[in-house]
Amino acid sequence: MSNSIPFIRLEDIKSSYEKHGFFAIKDFIPQSLIREAEVFIKKLFATVSHKGETIDETVIRLNKENSHQLYLIYQTISRSIEIDQLRVQLKKAMDTIYPNLLHIELGAGLLFGIPGDERISYDWHQEIHYHQELENVIHFWLPVIHDATMDNGTMSVLDGSNNRGKLPFKKKEKAVPNSVTNLVIQNIDHLKIENQELFAIAKPGDLVGLHSYIVHRSNKNPSSNKVRFIISCRIAAINHCPSTFDFSVKE
Repeated sequence: MSNSIPFIRLEDIKSSYEKHGFFAIKDFIPQSLIREAEVFIKKLFATVSHKGETIDETVIRLNKENSHQLYLIYQTISRSIEIDQLRVQLKKAMDTIYPNLLHIELGAGLLFGIPGDERISYDWHQEIHYHQELENVIHFWLPVIHDATMDNGTMSVLDGSNNRGKLPFKKKEKAVPNSVTNLVIQNIDHLKIENQELFAIAKPGDLVGLHSYIVHRSNKNPSSNKVRFIISCRIAAINHCPSTFDFSVKE
């Protein structure tokens, strides 16, 4: 697809990251590790599923009936050894882009793109506004369970928007109390004219990395019964000890 993020080689990711604000590598994560993570995720959801439910049906039901349980599952997955194994694989990308700095993980978890729901999706934003003390942070994004496609509302980016620096944003009011905090970039229509929107079309095992300044969003899932499952991980490159690890968004 001409409007999708192109796949490149590991040795080329630094130039793409700096120029375009992103990179994508096909088959970066070994399939054996992907399968282990998927087995853990499916087994955990099976503990709260109804008889005959698929994992997609369980997520959709929990989102409607018991969003707190869905959040507990999110927290549990983020602490699993299987997710840790995937994070270790990201060191090769960090070493390629930030070879002379220390690398620390800021947070990882499984994101759900649920059909027809925008409670846990992000509007156009820059990651830098969520961790302003730490400049050199790569946001890693990799699908599991299903491919990430236009049909399930995959993420999109504005090509080269990282070169604009920190952009003005407005804190978007939460639609419901337990929805995500959105720090929405202003004048987005103007940006979309000058920076092409590209979509992350990827399969389990593929890896996408984002610059902390690139403008991007998660799109609404237009399917009726398929959840988008994305493992998201932020890793910072540092040369000092951070003054805080409280990255909650202040009023």
